[in-house]
Amino acid sequence: MVAHVRHDLRPAAETARDQEAAASLAERSGLPFETRSVSVAAGNAESESRRVRYQALGRMAKEHGCSFVATAHHAGDQLETVLMRLATGSGSSGLAGIRASRPLDNSEPRLTLIRPCLGVDRAALHAICAAAGVTWAEDASNDDVSRIRARLRSGPIEAVSEALPGLERGASRSAEALADDARALHELAMSHATTRPEARGAGPVAFERQTLLACSDAVIAACLRAGVTEAAGAPVRELTRQEVHKLVWLLHSGEDDTVRPLGPVEVRIEDRCVTITRR
Repeated sequence: MVAHVRHDLRPAAETARDQEAAASLAERSGLPFETRSVSVAAGNAESESRRVRYQALGRMAKEHGCSFVATAHHAGDQLETVLMRLATGSGSSGLAGIRASRPLDNSEPRLTLIRPCLGVDRAALHAICAAAGVTWAEDASNDDVSRIRARLRSGPIEAVSEALPGLERGASRSAEALADDARALHELAMSHATTRPEARGAGPVAFERQTLLACSDAVIAACLRAGVTEAAGAPVRELTRQEVHKLVWLLHSGEDDTVRPLGPVEVRIEDRCVTITRR
């Protein structure tokens, strides 16, 4: 099926035009078409619109018995994300950028979000659409330079791409390699856990305190980051270096019965055990 989500952030004429383009694609492909309207609450409009958009896509997918939701994020989107994460000092997990696939939610039946075009640059996608006779539809907000992504795209990325052809595809390959490294580090870190849930978010993650103290600070940091991700049960922001350093310091300090809230989880440091639990 082809699904379309209407936001209340743009003029009605633009929204109607995008909906018509999506409906036309569905008709040409012989697929059912669904559309939903969502309202974006005050606050971070970009983040909130993403959240309600995926909620709407998930509901439509389940109503039609779909197991996957595919979006058209491409190598250009990946490059923008990597640059934004680089500016915040992210580690390998953050610099892995947009993930090629992830669970869309924790409900049953499980839905998986996939992004099959992440390795394809914008120019190639334009050519594919032209060859297939599909009209390219551009969200007008992509030209709004008050948004950091649009400013990057029309300024530094455009300039560097002229000097370094293939920049988008190269950044996408680097992000994919970092994602592989992050997954390997996650599994290695979780091998130190004495308790881990069968499914993310189904229970606490625990480590023996002495086991962690026998490791280097880098390994302790990896264990803490992996434990937070597993216990949260959903994608969470990467722990900052300051947050990790504080936890490592507490481990070495000999303090116990210490509880530190970290977003959706809390970390409890006791005499023999470190336990990470969803709040």
